[in-house]
Amino acid sequence: MRLFLLSSFFLFYISGAFAQTKVEVLDSERKGLPHAHIIYKGLGEDQKQMVLTNQYGKAEIPSDFFRNYPVFTVSISYIGFQNIENDTFKAGKT
Repeated sequence: MRLFLLSSFFLFYISGAFAQTKVEVLDSERKGLPHAHIIYKGLGEDQKQMVLTNQYGKAEIPSDFFRNYPVFTVSISYIGFQNIENDTFKAGKT
């Protein structure tokens, strides 16, 4: 599964494998954004989950989340950048 979200400041990339799904948050120059906040939840669910990116702009989300919630929302925040608020995605294979 690969998903891309490109705004004026962020690129959000998801690549699934095994029990964890790798996520990257990149700036417009495709450089990783360390310690970005990624908040995600299943569409229609109230409980949000959060993960921080590492020093390279990468994080992992349990793959079970995408199996349980094929449609989900993502919010990304990073100091000095415009926030991405509640963008909706549909999980799928490419």
